Amino acid sequence: RQCNKTSVGSDSCDMMCCDRGYNSYTEKLTERCHCKYHWCCYVTCKKCERMVERYVCK
Repeated sequence: RQCNKTSVGSDSCDMMCCDRGYNSYTEKLTERCHCKYHWCCYVTCKKCERMVERYVCK
């Protein structure tokens, strides 16, 4: 299961992983960004990439 390393709530890695630990990995996300509305009918966006660190229970 994916967990939140920095959380102290029910989604925290400590609670969700039942003290079995977790693995981390980095994922590249591609998202729409810098979107502009063009008069009347459409929106254009650029694609931005960013690296996100994820945590998964062992």
